[in-house]
Amino acid sequence: MKVKNEFDLIEKASAGDESAFEQIIRSHQENVYFLAYRMTGSYQDADDIAQEVFISVYKNIGKFRKEAGLGTWIHRIAVNKAINRLRRRKIRKETSLNEMENFGGQASQKSGLPDVSDPKELLNIEDKKRIIDAALKKLPAKHSSVIVMFDLQEMSHSEIAKILKISEGTVRSRLHYARKKLYDYLKPLASEIKG
Repeated sequence: MKVKNEFDLIEKASAGDESAFEQIIRSHQENVYFLAYRMTGSYQDADDIAQEVFISVYKNIGKFRKEAGLGTWIHRIAVNKAINRLRRRKIRKETSLNEMENFGGQASQKSGLPDVSDPKELLNIEDKKRIIDAALKKLPAKHSSVIVMFDLQEMSHSEIAKILKISEGTVRSRLHYARKKLYDYLKPLASEIKG
């Protein structure tokens, strides 16, 4: 979409043109859903976040300042919604784990990774994806979001910096840290995951 057309679309959507807003949704919904899913690891959360994002876009399209691209603005909203969802989930999970420990729950449930005595049992692709997703969920949201945007959505450092409102150096630093932590989480299973 050309910038001029994008701004025309924004103007029309701001004026209440529903077909213009639907076009904005069609143009960005796949990326928003993918980002939300990769950050949360949940289809339900991704659906909810995508809905929240486009409700927010609908309510605030008239306030869009056009300093960055529409996609950058929408991604920023999506990242923030996903981070908020993860924070709420963490608070609920910590409460739930404390209750489990009080009633004799097993501490192995805290890791988020499957409890597997023989990693060779995890050779099929779906299990590999599940393990990687579980490891990705263990990262703080500020690090998992950078991994998702750079490695999975193939965004540049500068695009990520604009979306997150941080410097490119911070993007690189977070990416380095996130990859190192992922490697540490996956190290025991690395040969099976590569297989």
